[in-house]
Amino acid sequence: MKIDKRQIENLQYKLLCAVVITLPFEILVNSACLILFSVVTVVKILLDPSKHLDSIKANSRLTTILISHFLIYLIVFLFTGLHGGYILEKKVSLLLFPLVFGLGGLTLDSKRKNILLLCFIGSVLLAVLFALRGGVSSLLMNISEEYMRIQRPYFGLYLMFCVLILFYYFSRVKVIYVKIGVAIVAIFFLYFSYLILAKMAFVACGLTLVLCFCFFWLRKIKLKWYSASLSVLIIGSVALIFLQFDVISLLNTIVSLKPIEMTSGNWMYFLSVNARSVIWQCSWDLLTENHNWIFGYGFNYLDVLNSCYLQTWDKYGISTAKGMDPNWFTAGFNPHNQFLQTWLETGLIGFLSLILIVLVSLRSAIRNRDYMFFTFIVMFIISCTTESLLERQKGIVFFAVFNSIFLFNSKRHLGLK
Repeated sequence: MKIDKRQIENLQYKLLCAVVITLPFEILVNSACLILFSVVTVVKILLDPSKHLDSIKANSRLTTILISHFLIYLIVFLFTGLHGGYILEKKVSLLLFPLVFGLGGLTLDSKRKNILLLCFIGSVLLAVLFALRGGVSSLLMNISEEYMRIQRPYFGLYLMFCVLILFYYFSRVKVIYVKIGVAIVAIFFLYFSYLILAKMAFVACGLTLVLCFCFFWLRKIKLKWYSASLSVLIIGSVALIFLQFDVISLLNTIVSLKPIEMTSGNWMYFLSVNARSVIWQCSWDLLTENHNWIFGYGFNYLDVLNSCYLQTWDKYGISTAKGMDPNWFTAGFNPHNQFLQTWLETGLIGFLSLILIVLVSLRSAIRNRDYMFFTFIVMFIISCTTESLLERQKGIVFFAVFNSIFLFNSKRHLGLK
């Protein structure tokens, strides 16, 4: 029986859509889609290996840069125990998608890419509705990964990326009813981001907009009113958060190093501001010990960091309230900065590899005047300064999929004219 290559490619594309759609939901379902996508990709490549070898030769430099990051983790794994194997397993997507697109294993024209982005927006909307299943009051009482099925930093990143995509589409469509619908969904996403206190997502989105404006201005591209309205919405939402939760007073307390008692009512502030100061200090201290900044410490660093946390919390005036478990302070927090974490785990070569990947992506987005790619990579870079985004599947697959799609198809991508 003759296998139709076009049918194989259509199935492969549908499975890629399934990977994107399941990203905000259960990891097991998303992993199953990834496995099926990988199997179909292998079958397609085996049907015409010579064609794909030509593609990898044409994209050899770019593919090598992207997969080198995974290979560095593979080398570190050889000197680490079973825990390292679990980390390596999570990072397989950093190898899979660059190879798929580098080998020419899947061709995405503008229509297919737009459908893929719309699938992602639709899945994030479903995830929002699921989080609101018990109403706003229930959500506010339990803003946790167990309730929403996704951590706030990743949820916030997804939401803000969707907002920027929606306003891009808002500028392109001509039908007024479609424009109104797109604007409503974007505003709804902003409102939900406010509800879950996705503070860093707002900051990342705001800084991305500023850089986009500079990027447009340098090329003498006139700013349109929809860009200004988006800025007003984001600034207004951030202002609401500051007014509602009195963040200014909290920051003043932290700067003056007054004691802060961690309670069930202020743990969001604790995690977002105070803890990172301790976590970054401990991570940096470990990095600078025994030439770890050159060779890395490996994957078994949490015990060392936990010990440092216990000795450092009190320097910032942080204590647990009555009824809170003091052992929560040794919960195994990672460095909460992807660049710092990669440096700590893999050494200088892994750190430089990650820097090279983001610089190559940023350069491609700027050279090709690709608005979507630019907003994606800038938001990713900014978010990585306060979160270790490439340590969970929600962040790894998100980056691997969209970065590979934009990077290998950047010249053909519909950028902002």
